[in-house]
Amino acid sequence: MATMRAREARLLERCREEMAAMRAKHAAEVAAMRARETRLRVKLREAAATRAAVERTRVASETRALRAAAREESGKETNLRLELALPTTDVAKARATRSSDGLLDDIDERLKSLQTFLARAKGARPDDGVDVAR
Repeated sequence: MATMRAREARLLERCREEMAAMRAKHAAEVAAMRARETRLRVKLREAAATRAAVERTRVASETRALRAAAREESGKETNLRLELALPTTDVAKARATRSSDGLLDDIDERLKSLQTFLARAKGARPDDGVDVAR
């Protein structure tokens, strides 16, 4: 009976040691995960800051380009809030949108396309000199 109790005591002690080792291992894993999480949060914060800086730089360069184009066209600084609100990042497209000549060219091109469509619908060729707009 005494040997059985001694054996149970040794088994109980071994279980306690294993539990302590498992707790220590778990604590180390948790600490490593927290450290990794902290590193990832720092990287994420840095990436967000870099992205914001790139976006600010891009917008600033587009603004400078638009202001330079405005000075070229009119010889003075203009308010470019409307151009900056456009959903385009193409400076040349924004410049063409601002230009009245570009707008007239676009309207002219659409009108010619519509006249060609009407001429085909009526059976006449647009090269015949027939004014199909009337």
